[in-house]
Order: sequence, then C-alpha cells, then structure tokens
Amino acid sequence: MAKVLYTDGIQHTPLPRGPHAVGAVDVCTRGSQGVLLRLFYPTLTREDDPRHWPRWHLGPEYSHGEANFITNFYRAIHSCSVSVINWLSSEVRVPSSWCSSDLPEGGFPVVVLSHGMAAHRTFLSTISTDLASHGYMVAAIEHREGSAAACLRVDDEGARKICPFIGYMGDDQFSKRVEEIFQTLSFLDELNAGDVTNAFTKDEVPLSLSVFKGKLDTDNVVLLGHSYGGASVLKALADERSHRFKAGVALDPWMFPLREHVMDVASGLRVPVRCISSWAFNDGPNLKALAKYEANVSNPDLATYQTIRNTVHYHGNDSPWIAGKICWAFVGGFRCLPPEMVNQLQNNIIINFFDSLIDRPTPAYKEEYEKYIEDHNHLIVHGNKFRN
Repeated sequence: MAKVLYTDGIQHTPLPRGPHAVGAVDVCTRGSQGVLLRLFYPTLTREDDPRHWPRWHLGPEYSHGEANFITNFYRAIHSCSVSVINWLSSEVRVPSSWCSSDLPEGGFPVVVLSHGMAAHRTFLSTISTDLASHGYMVAAIEHREGSAAACLRVDDEGARKICPFIGYMGDDQFSKRVEEIFQTLSFLDELNAGDVTNAFTKDEVPLSLSVFKGKLDTDNVVLLGHSYGGASVLKALADERSHRFKAGVALDPWMFPLREHVMDVASGLRVPVRCISSWAFNDGPNLKALAKYEANVSNPDLATYQTIRNTVHYHGNDSPWIAGKICWAFVGGFRCLPPEMVNQLQNNIIINFFDSLIDRPTPAYKEEYEKYIEDHNHLIVHGNKFRN
C-alpha cells in the first residue's frame, strides 16, 4: 500500500535519514548547451516548518506531460488524468531548506542523477534528499531532449520557453540524453570554480551560486539513473569520458533503447556499475537485454546485479509517496513490499556502494546499513538469471 506522509498537515516525500540537513536550489543556464537541474546539498540550516519546504510539483505543463505518457495521448481521458495528477501532487513538499546558503566546510562528493521517461528534476526527490543528507551534492538533471514531462529552455538572450513532453524518439535522442549528462559534469566544474550565473531571477531563486565555490569534490563523482535514466547510466559508463565517474547505479534500467547496442555498451564498461532491478519490470525483453549485457560486459568484476523481490518499477522513484492508495493499486503496488521498506533497502545498497568507491572516511552508519541489507537479504536476488 502506498504510504502518504504528512507533517503538520502537509504532505511530503520521505524525510532524509542522514546526519546532514538538506538544502535545495534550482539552477538553469542559458543557450543550447545549457543545463537545468535541481541541486540537493548538505547544509547547516534545518528547515523544520514543512510550509517552507519546496514544492514537488513544478506546474501544469508537467502534469500534461505526465498525463500524455500515462494515457498515450488518448484525449478522452487526458484531461481527467491531468486533473488527477494535479490533485495528487500539487501540494506535496520535499523536506529541504530552499536556497539555504549555510554550507558546511569541505568539498562533498557529487551524484549526477538522470530521471526516467516523463519524469523531471523533482521526480527522484526521495533518493536525492537522502543522498544529500549523507554528504553528497546531488545534481538532479531535467533532460531537455523530449523525455521529460516538460522542460524549461532559456536562450542566449534570456527568453524562456517551456518545451512539452515528446516521448521516446530513438537513438539520436538517447545520444543527446547521454550528452546532457556530460554537459552537467562540465557545469559542475564551472559551479565549483564559481563561474556560473543562474538564469532564474533572484525573486525565483534568492541564492547566489557563489556559495558552492569549492564545495564540490569533482574528483569523486558518481552516476545514478532510474528507468530510461538507468539505460543512460549504462551508455554513459561506456563513453570514453566515463573516467570522470567513480561508479554508477542503474536503478531498474529500461533496456529498450540499448537493444541494438548492448554488446558495444557492455564491452565498453570502464568503471564499476550496479544494476538494481524491480521484480515486475525485470522480465521478458528487458531481462533478456540485461542478461545479454551481463554476458558481454568487458570486465565481469565491474558489474553486479540485484533484483528486489515483490517490487514494481515505480518503487524506484517518488510515485509511492505521490500516488495515493487507488493509483498505487492501479500500478500493482498493493501486492508488493511496503514502499518504506523498499526505499530503505534500495537506498542503503546505493549509499554503501557509492561510499565504498569514493575517497572519504568510513561513515558511522556503514555497519547499521549493512546489517539492514543482511537482515533483508532474503528479498534480494543476486545475479540476473533468476527467471531462466
């Protein structure tokens, strides 16, 4: 059953569990090579009033894109779907301090985050805030090649345009998606150097990006993606520029875009990657493509595979906390493990995996998280041939 969370009457995504308070800010840069993302980061300011937390919902254009994906543009139910999405999500908040400028000392390792089809920069807020609370800077991309529910573009002169959801458009789009990951890496280098100007106004984003100068550990960068974003992770980690990443996690990767390129992508893997799949999604053609990836990966020691039993694809994003009981039942979630259990197990695996591969002291929570994983090991299928 979906778990709807409230604090003082305000609905929100799960509270982050780590030792740091979490800040959040939207960043947009101009031009065709610009980026759009929400940055989640450690902060010394803990905002306890949920009325001041940023909204999860980004506007009606995003609801239309999500509805187009759900209804496949079937107009008879499109308007109804938009209304339901607005009703479910418009008041949801993300537990974080908006535009906090009070950052701790030191540089923090970076997570570049790629969303799935018809998602956007807040669609993975649960894992983003949790990672930030554990000392990571999380750059949650909003892709601009047509797969986001909607996206904002700002040209070189500052003119704005909201671009609608298009859907899957083949290899060229997929390549653009991966290129946006590396554009984000370049942006983060500039942000760390203090060379970024935000296209959002001071009224929209009352924070100077200069506060991030020297705060990013750009020698310790990891990559995470869900669904289409998971496929993007696998393709990016086969790119010759992938040496910038210490590791990657493909969370329930949608393998269809890779179907003609699995062997090339597998043979090009250069850094450790972990695939964490859901029970319902890792089946049929998707399982076959992932098994083909496993069979052809350049160095088998670099890739590991886990599937969490009795889970659905939507366990990997914020859907359990947004959908409500009826919509969660509609996607099959009512027959599955409780979302809060899956969220904790999945996030513990991801955080411990990243922590093991970056250069920083062993965190105090490591043993606790390892014990939780061990206690729930009966829910994890290791390897990728469990249905054969």
